[in-house]
Parts: sequence; C-alpha cells; structure tokens
Amino acid sequence: MTEVTGSSIILKYKEYFVFEIQKKHKWITFDGNKVKLGISCIGGKVEGNEKPLETLHREAKEEISVDVSIEPIEKPFIVNPGYDVEWLDSNENENAFFYWYGYKGYRICTYYGQALQHPKPKDLAGVLLIDFETLVKAFRNNATVGELAKMGAVIIEKDNIPRDAYIFPVNTVEVLCKLYENGEKLIHWALK
Repeated sequence: MTEVTGSSIILKYKEYFVFEIQKKHKWITFDGNKVKLGISCIGGKVEGNEKPLETLHREAKEEISVDVSIEPIEKPFIVNPGYDVEWLDSNENENAFFYWYGYKGYRICTYYGQALQHPKPKDLAGVLLIDFETLVKAFRNNATVGELAKMGAVIIEKDNIPRDAYIFPVNTVEVLCKLYENGEKLIHWALK
C-alpha cells in the first residue's frame, strides 16, 4: 500500500458531527470583501515515525482539545481519484475506515469515532457541530456561517468568524460529500 501521509476522522460528539473551521490564513477573500471558509474533518499530517492513528490522536488534542475513541472497522476501502470505491482485503492501520488521495496524490487514512470531551478550538479558527445532511444542504445552497447557525449548527469560535462568510467543503469533507451524493451505503450509515 502507498505510504500514508495524513490522518483524519469522521468524528461524532453526542448527536453532532464535529468539523473544523479552517485557520484564518486559509480563508479566501473574493469580490473585494467577501470571505469563504473551508470546512474539514479533524486531522493532519503524519510527522516523523508516527503511525496514522498516533497522528490522529495528536491532532485531536492540538486542534480541539479532546481524546477520541475509534470505532472498529473490519474491512476498509479506498476512494480513488474519480470517487469510485475499491474494497481492501486487510486493515493495516488500526481500524481505518477508508483511505483517499489528497493533495498531490498523498494518501490520507480516515477513521470513524467519538469525541470523549466537549470539543473546543485550540489550533483552529473554530469548530462546527452539525448533522451531516444539514451540512450537505448548506454546501449545495452556498450558505453562510449565519445561515448555518439558523439551520441548527453550533459554532464554537476561537477567532471572530464572520457570519456573512460562505462555507465550502475541503479535504476529507469534500470526499465525504462526493461519496454521500453518489449514494455510497457505508458513508450513509456512518453519517447518520
């Protein structure tokens, strides 16, 4: 298998999914004063000799100050660049849910699990707590942060997040949205 260079997690906390609102330096300004914010899963780059699961635990502490428990997954899959799914025969990365190809073709290992404490942004602009179906609807409708709040999302801020900023999916969330829209059954199960 290709070397894994990053980890992410589909993370639940109570009835919500937990997503990051990317750091300010990643925000995109357009049309003079409008802002777009990337929404992604918690995770990051594998450092040194870390295993993907070690990376994930470190990133969860660094980004949202939580410990996570990982749900056992028997048979993972890989999402190829065209978003087709290929089942793998073994799970060599401690209960990985699936793998996908990120920036420059690097392989990202994605897990599924629970936050054991209330998430709060530590190394992020903010944390978004929302059900996935509402998030997909928000992306389809080019929603703003303020509209997300009206849809029932909980926004926990470290930095001042403009309510008129638009949101868009990045990284693992972009992959999840594509799989969700393609009707991938395991993704629909995971995101309920």
